[in-house]
Amino acid sequence: MPTSPTLIGADRAEVFHVAALDGLACMTARFRSHAFPRHMHKTYVVEVVGEGIDEFSCGPAAGGKPAYGVGDAAPGENPVRGRTFAAQPRNFRAGPGSIVAIDPFRVHTGRPGTDGTLAYRSIYPTAELMARLAGGIPARAPSFVEPVVDDPALAVAFVDAHRRLQQAPADAGDAGAMADVLRTLVRRHGRPVDALPADRSCAEGVWLAKRYLLDHLADNVSLERLSSVAGVSPFHLARCFRDAVGLPPHEFVLNVRIERCRQLIASGWSIADAASALGFADQAHLTRRFRRQVGVTPGRYR
Repeated sequence: MPTSPTLIGADRAEVFHVAALDGLACMTARFRSHAFPRHMHKTYVVEVVGEGIDEFSCGPAAGGKPAYGVGDAAPGENPVRGRTFAAQPRNFRAGPGSIVAIDPFRVHTGRPGTDGTLAYRSIYPTAELMARLAGGIPARAPSFVEPVVDDPALAVAFVDAHRRLQQAPADAGDAGAMADVLRTLVRRHGRPVDALPADRSCAEGVWLAKRYLLDHLADNVSLERLSSVAGVSPFHLARCFRDAVGLPPHEFVLNVRIERCRQLIASGWSIADAASALGFADQAHLTRRFRRQVGVTPGRYR
């Protein structure tokens, strides 16, 4: 069932999950002051703006230079082949009726436009689910090069399916309607990314650093330690890591921790246990970071 809304000032958000779509996380939100910092998700983001303007920056999507594949990605690594982030992010404005579609691990921000309130409905499908709905194998998960999509009829269908799922998340028929929307989105606006061996375009030092961070997710790993693992200088690693991933190492770790926390809390873990397991100083530290990145508090993400 949907959670009770999180109410903080003029901001309001609600999260619910759909078991029939691999535990698909769904959210309704109305924000006036909340601004999402640079972050990324392990999943896709698909959103339809209902009111106001969604102002966001977004790094580049797949450029034909594969980095990771669904079958061989470790937790926190990019499950969609073709993700590189060396180019500078671009700024976008999505208005009422616009669809926003962002690939996994594509660094982005988000905030209400100067017009005031931003209201939207969003979902967070996994790469495996999107590839399956597209009729391909996991290595052919789609990419959305332009994150703002103009397709009014599809936006209306998305909102209708989302609203019905919110009322009855366990209804298989309503889940099927959302699956049809996603299939259409992929067919009309997505593009397949060619499968190549994992990490071909990723510098060895960055790859080693990412693997080490993922294997020591709860630890406070210094840049000096990380550069020793990667076999390059701290300055060189910091620059290369940000060019390849889109975030510096410490922000990458925080993002992956929050994504993992979403999974743990949705599966029934207590907030305190999740905070301890993922290396947060305390529950309050986790709660602050979680709300900044997700838009709701951990207690409402169930």
